[in-house]
Amino acid sequence: MVGPFGKVKNLEKSEQLLETAEELLSKVEKEAKKLKTGPETIKEDKKQSLKREQMLLEEKNKILTELERSKEEEEKCQIALQSLASALHQASSEASELKEKLLSLGGQDYETHVEDLKLVIKSTNEKTLYEVEQTKKQLESSLVDWEMREAGLVNHMKKFAEEVSSMGKK
Repeated sequence: MVGPFGKVKNLEKSEQLLETAEELLSKVEKEAKKLKTGPETIKEDKKQSLKREQMLLEEKNKILTELERSKEEEEKCQIALQSLASALHQASSEASELKEKLLSLGGQDYETHVEDLKLVIKSTNEKTLYEVEQTKKQLESSLVDWEMREAGLVNHMKKFAEEVSSMGKK
């Protein structure tokens, strides 16, 4: 037979065992909840990573397109410079031809030819100056565009690198 003190001890032990069992049950329930939400979290993270990857690919394609446009603009500038050089060469050739004509005429109606030559040279110079100004404007515009694109490209590359880095950390 168990005395009153033995019953109290048994009761205390039972209470302690009950508390331990409740704590263990609480831990198991929390772990089960984590296990249930774990795959959902992983799926959501995977979706977000795929979205981010898609965005990065789109950004990369934009950057490549912009780079291609910049190369085309650079080619246009090269063509414009070649055109300008050609126009200057042509003006120089025309001036040389007129000079030779004038020298070959000698004393015949010299003043009339000088005036004609001045008009032709003036016209050629105006034409050449106009072409030079147009080419200069095109080059300046292209340079500004190029610098803006380059800055945008640098910014996009930095963002891209940061995104790749953050994806690597996850």
